[in-house]
Amino acid sequence: MMLGAALSLMVAGCGAISGPSDKQIEDLARQEMIRNPGTDDPAQRAVMAAAARDATISKKGLCNTSKPDVYACMVDVTVKLPNAPEAKQTMVVEIGKSADGGWKVVE
Repeated sequence: MMLGAALSLMVAGCGAISGPSDKQIEDLARQEMIRNPGTDDPAQRAVMAAAARDATISKKGLCNTSKPDVYACMVDVTVKLPNAPEAKQTMVVEIGKSADGGWKVVE
């Protein structure tokens, strides 16, 4: 009985029951990379957006509830920029419900 309660608590805490799916997390991470490429230069923004569209993104581990109704999810990102070696990094995406009931990146 205690094991069942502990497992239920673990699953609920990671968002597996009501949280975003792996695909939703990956899609939102990609959208955030395109929306916020870290530069104001239009040419560099275009390069970064193309790299983000082609990036390999995969959820890493379980999401944590960082705030009420917000999931902090780690993703591994592999990108290839022109004239540069492949780059790998881990980023955290905070995801919450939008007004229409879908998922969105929380700022």
